[in-house]
Amino acid sequence: MKAKANCPQCNDDTHPCAGCAALNLQCTFERAEKRRGPANKHAEAIRREQVHGAHYSSPSNDLNPAYTDPFNQGPISVENILPLPVITQLVEGYYTFLYPTWPFPIRSAFTENLRQRVDLQDASFLALTASLIGTFMACVPHRAMQMLAAANIANDEGTYTKTLHTCEAVSKQARAKAQVHNMVGDIYTAMTDFFLSLMMGSSFDHKRRFLLLDQSLTTVMYLNLDHEEDNDIDPSKHETRSRLFWSIFALAK
Repeated sequence: MKAKANCPQCNDDTHPCAGCAALNLQCTFERAEKRRGPANKHAEAIRREQVHGAHYSSPSNDLNPAYTDPFNQGPISVENILPLPVITQLVEGYYTFLYPTWPFPIRSAFTENLRQRVDLQDASFLALTASLIGTFMACVPHRAMQMLAAANIANDEGTYTKTLHTCEAVSKQARAKAQVHNMVGDIYTAMTDFFLSLMMGSSFDHKRRFLLLDQSLTTVMYLNLDHEEDNDIDPSKHETRSRLFWSIFALAK
């Protein structure tokens, strides 16, 4: 039994307080440690590791058994979002419903890279793929939910929202990983930021939407992707650059 803070006998085992003496218990008092200021997330993480062991990690997402938190684990791929056959269907959904409005990336090149599983080696491509899938799900939710249902994945709103958040998390983590090797970014980075801005717009998060759109435009201009006179690149890449720039320009205005 714990004595009250004002008990002068709590530090003396030979003179317990009346309550402890009546119950024949050891009289002790433990003063609670008080901290001021906001919670220290790093310190809390260390405490969790001490309590749960060195291999403690955040609970895995129950959306997909193969999913692992991209912020706590190493290698990630499109299969961290959904099984590959479902990913392929969602990509086809983007090219069916949204590609006429935002005609990039070039369909043949993108689908071939996905078939060859470039996402396992190229973090920029993984970020682009996750953001493209997230854009389709955010902009055409009913069709996306039908695809999830057809793949025997729950098509309720909770599953849809978790999948959308997973797309965003994987895309941002892969984008950050790619920037370790290329701080400036490339055309994949510009397209990723563009798609992420569309996802933010669908959730009415306009502050982040315009921030990501500005980032995409900055990358395009820094890399001179808006210059039409560059004839030293592949025609498909040149066409992608042109389509991306004018799409950003139309949204920004």
